[in-house]
Amino acid sequence: MALNPIALISPWTGNLSVNAGLRQLRVHSTCMHSGSEHKEFFFEDHAVGYFESQLPSSPGQYRYMPFRGPGHLRLVEALASSGSQRCYYVIEGENHYFTVLKAPSHGVLLVHAHMPIKVNE
Repeated sequence: MALNPIALISPWTGNLSVNAGLRQLRVHSTCMHSGSEHKEFFFEDHAVGYFESQLPSSPGQYRYMPFRGPGHLRLVEALASSGSQRCYYVIEGENHYFTVLKAPSHGVLLVHAHMPIKVNE
């Protein structure tokens, strides 16, 4: 019997168990984020998501996994209302900034510039 990640049939009662499905989903979500901490990036002081492969080092498109939260929402809204925005990631305690021109599709950022210089603000 295949398991549905949202709802499972309880073997004891035969009833649908949403809680069991949510527990399984939470475990899966935790596993997806392991190892991504070093690729997280931020807008203002909020985590936006993490890059799936490499960190921005030159202009181009970069795939990322967005977090559900205020950081991603604020970035998308700011891009739509004001244009390009400055984001950053942290390496060895230092902020490294890059400019996002737009998000051409879900999970993709178009990066215009990267500032390899360490900026302490």
